[in-house]
Amino acid sequence: MTSGQFNSPDHLPERNAVEFAVSAKYLPVEGDGRCACDVSVKVRTTDNSEESEESEETGLQILANYEVLFSIEGEHEQEAIEAFARLNGVFTAWPYMREFTQSCTCRMDLPPLTLPLVTAPAIANHLSKDEDVDIPAIE
Repeated sequence: MTSGQFNSPDHLPERNAVEFAVSAKYLPVEGDGRCACDVSVKVRTTDNSEESEESEETGLQILANYEVLFSIEGEHEQEAIEAFARLNGVFTAWPYMREFTQSCTCRMDLPPLTLPLVTAPAIANHLSKDEDVDIPAIE
C-alpha cells in the first residue's frame, strides 16, 4: 500500500449502499522482465433509505493506492505485458483492499464492511473496455 485514507461522517445512516471503483495503470520499470501496476481503489457508502434526499449524502469513504511489482520471464509484446500488469495488479491488490476496508471499519467501531470477492474474468471484462473498473452498488 502506498497510501490510504479513511473519512467518516459524524452519523452513518442505517441503510447504506456500497459503491466502489478501481483504476489500474501500467507502470514501466527499469530492468529486464519487470513491470508494475498502480491500483487505486475508492469505496464509499451512500444512504439508500426511502427517507433520504435525492443528493445521496456520502457516508464513509475509503481510498487506497497499491503498487504491485511483477517479474515476467521471456519475450512478450508490450501490449500483453501492460494487459497482464493491469489485470493481475487489480487481482493481487484486491484482498489487501478488502482487509483494509474491514479493519478500518472495525477499528472505528462501525459494523464491519466486507467487500465482495472479485474474479479475474470480471476484472478482465471491465479493463478491456476502459482503464477504470466501475462495479455497481451492492445493497
